[in-house]
Amino acid sequence: MAPFYYEMLHTFNSNNKFNMLNYDAWITELEMTFIGHDILAHIKSKTSCPSNSSGAIIWHQDDQSAHATLYKIISSTNIIYAHFKNTTLTQTANAIWIAFKNEFQKDIYVKCFKLKQYLYNPIHNIEKPVLVYIQDIVSAYKALTALDYAPATVNDVDSILMNLHSNFSIVCTFLTT
Repeated sequence: MAPFYYEMLHTFNSNNKFNMLNYDAWITELEMTFIGHDILAHIKSKTSCPSNSSGAIIWHQDDQSAHATLYKIISSTNIIYAHFKNTTLTQTANAIWIAFKNEFQKDIYVKCFKLKQYLYNPIHNIEKPVLVYIQDIVSAYKALTALDYAPATVNDVDSILMNLHSNFSIVCTFLTT
């Protein structure tokens, strides 16, 4: 994990370092930078250190790299002092990840609620092109999916048609028959 770690860390956009106000941008940057690599899997993994010595050595090396990754992509000294107090690394990278999610992901529920509201009860402004209305609904669905809150089987076409302005009743009738 270590050789790729340093190369990948340099590709992390420093404007998206975590500063307590940019949790969503930070998570996206973290996931897009380290997607498909062991370091992200280790950070998100709840597996504990294996009991055999060779497995334990590899696990600790991975955890130290994951620890360093999280540390290097944070700009707020308040977060660093609050979550990286322990210099002996007895706190796993996953424990830090979970603490971040518990502390800073609270606003995500409000965001998801607003996206669901727009998905299930969109308002069609006839002053804007109908394509904008459709794209907003599809974007809400995609945003919820990206946040790991994908709605259960929703027919976005039904949502579009049911909430289309009454001036478009001919279009609705045509599409539903």
